[in-house]
Amino acid sequence: MITKIMNVESTIKTIQCNFVQIKRLSMLNDKMVSHGRMIYQKPSSLHWEYQSPYSYIFIINGAKVLIKQGGKKNSIDIKSSRMFQEITRIMMNSVTGKDLMSSSEFNVKMYTQYNDWIADLVPKRHQMKSMFSTIRIYFDSNKSIVSKIEMFEKGGDKTEIELRNVQINTHINEKLFNLD
Repeated sequence: MITKIMNVESTIKTIQCNFVQIKRLSMLNDKMVSHGRMIYQKPSSLHWEYQSPYSYIFIINGAKVLIKQGGKKNSIDIKSSRMFQEITRIMMNSVTGKDLMSSSEFNVKMYTQYNDWIADLVPKRHQMKSMFSTIRIYFDSNKSIVSKIEMFEKGGDKTEIELRNVQINTHINEKLFNLD
């Protein structure tokens, strides 16, 4: 499974898709549903845009994180924040499944369920352990690409992101990785 996923990952240059994110809050016994789009381009560009129920854009472009919320724009140097380094790495690697081979970062358990291959990633490093107990990545076994990500937080909250209408290796406008 891992070999097939890594072989497909090595051929991916771009990914475009819509997503549905469900955040389940353990203390409130409630869920928040968001919709948006994601655009990824190797080696280090990601456009993550929430379109409803609110508008929020999070862009990773090399060593910079760009954020647009409301009318405000912010730029953060990833190297200046260890937390942003971790978040950036998780986002970029989860989209492609790259962390499956990172034995220094995670204990990885792979298994099959229905038409999905599932990878449970349990963090090894303290910084990651303080945020997540497990990151679960679902792969469409026919295409060997990520279809869903579940992040189980230490406090009991859970974030589920389902990728829909996934398009691989299509043309992407470079302007999507800037806020100008």
